[in-house]
Amino acid sequence: MAKQLYLDGCKLLAQTFEAVPKQENPQQYLRELGNAYWSFGLNYSSYYKMMFGGAISFKQDEESLQGTVTALQQVMNVLEEAVQQELIDVKDLTLVIFKIWTSLHGVIHLYLGGHLKNDESARVVFDQMLSDLIRTIFGTHT
Repeated sequence: MAKQLYLDGCKLLAQTFEAVPKQENPQQYLRELGNAYWSFGLNYSSYYKMMFGGAISFKQDEESLQGTVTALQQVMNVLEEAVQQELIDVKDLTLVIFKIWTSLHGVIHLYLGGHLKNDESARVVFDQMLSDLIRTIFGTHT
């Protein structure tokens, strides 16, 4: 039961990312995907907490881990295209994905847990974190 809920959440997250229109500018596209992640966290907070906050404990298997990878595929695609266009020089795209994911996840998790005082301040922190990540990834290309 827990595994199916997790997979359903992964499907919703993937659909949320897939609904983001592709942008020609990879930095803007990455920003829009980050905003979609924020929206997913708030609009599907029960799924978010279950998937990433430990609300339901279960041992992840290959299928559930693949669900997460599938959900994050859009972000990977943006980074791969940026590498191909020589806009970024990244040796390990998986590491960059985890840096993005953990940073943005941290802000959402703290907000949902009541550690950030209101919507506005949480959003400011999230937007600044996202901008900092994009600036770091794209270096002088921002």
